[in-house]
Amino acid sequence: MNRRHLADGMELPGGVVEGGVHGAHGLDRDRLAKQIGVPAHRIGDIVRGKHPFIADTDLRLRRFVGLSDGYLLRAQAAYDIEVARRELVPELTKITPWTDTSA
Repeated sequence: MNRRHLADGMELPGGVVEGGVHGAHGLDRDRLAKQIGVPAHRIGDIVRGKHPFIADTDLRLRRFVGLSDGYLLRAQAAYDIEVARRELVPELTKITPWTDTSA
């Protein structure tokens, strides 16, 4: 399985397509795009991390592969949150959590 990762090993959400759909079904990106009715460049951009999963692509891939609704969107959201968390560490540590006595 050829999954795409960031330098620190965090998997891009497109790795699901690269490893799962390509590997399990033997489809190249162009054929997959045709099967689900999207432009071929969208699949390539998702796999490379240049385009996020959107609801349209999630539903099409879900239908084709048999995943649950929102599976790929949840993977995208988890990835986006982790990337943001890593970028925001200095700012987040400066925020004092709310308590009733914070006022």
